[in-house]
Amino acid sequence: MSFQSLYDKFTGPCIRRIHSKELTIKSLFLTFDDGPHDVLTKKVLELLKKYQSRATFFVIGNHVKDNLDIAKLIIEEGHAIGNHTIDHDTNNYFKNKSHLKAWVQTSEDFLKEQLACEVVGFRSPLGMKTPPLMRALKEDQLPLILWDTRFYDTNNELTKTKMDTALAKLQNGSIILLHDTLESSKQENFLIQLEYFITCAKEEGYNFLPLTKAMVTNTFQEKYGLKK
Repeated sequence: MSFQSLYDKFTGPCIRRIHSKELTIKSLFLTFDDGPHDVLTKKVLELLKKYQSRATFFVIGNHVKDNLDIAKLIIEEGHAIGNHTIDHDTNNYFKNKSHLKAWVQTSEDFLKEQLACEVVGFRSPLGMKTPPLMRALKEDQLPLILWDTRFYDTNNELTKTKMDTALAKLQNGSIILLHDTLESSKQENFLIQLEYFITCAKEEGYNFLPLTKAMVTNTFQEKYGLKK
């Protein structure tokens, strides 16, 4: 059993890879957290469009307020939207279950109202799992969407070596975590490495798809046998 599997067994259910029967082609799921960003998100969208690839953006509600036009562009270009809370304030983790339910739902309602789109699921800030949060998600039947591939790109520069290492470990349905909110000095290299990753994965026969709520729900059901 992998460390991730062991960790999830003791901390609570989540999705790290899509393995629903809906995957009829080799598929990967790029996800971008913490946006939308007034500069980098647009550049990411341009790159995805160039390679006819789709992704999922786990957005922060307050950032959507500041960049509503970019959030709408994400949807217009065929990408998916996920809930990454209204404010990304990790102090909320120290609150009770009722507070956490409201924290998650506030962003969910805001995104649906402002963007009139499907919200594919919830991703907690920093991928944290606390007992009150997990109870809140269980009661509201909200699957927690995490990842099986990450690069710690907010702290470390992406490199070709890191991309190659990740590419060698990819599985059909892998969910990949990146961030579209990097500081300006890191953006050029980020885009170069992202393009390298996309082109290499495509050469291996992978397609980049957006997550859907149905896909997430079905995977959660298959993995845990829980109610949809």
